Amino acid sequence: MAAAKLVPAVAQVSAQSRKIPIYSVERKDKAISLSFDAAWGNEDTPTLINILNKYKSTRDVFPVGQWVDKYPESVKQLADAGEDVMNHSSTHP
Repeated sequence: MAAAKLVPAVAQVSAQSRKIPIYSVERKDKAISLSFDAAWGNEDTPTLINILNKYKSTRDVFPVGQWVDKYPESVKQLADAGEDVMNHSSTHP
């Protein structure tokens, strides 16, 4: 069995040009994993759902408890869209 090879890279994201690492592993199938940090608000939740649905992606959502408490309607939108919604932590210390 071959070991996965992690290749760090940097991507430019958000209006603040925050740079974060990206890791990849060699695969034979065409699969990717995306991670979104939803600590900023909920205004993009419907757009994100629509984009992910457009590409027929499967996904799991792990919101932080504080975000769930602040945006319960967005949690419902995610669940209604077929997301598996699970707890990430209470406060993401």
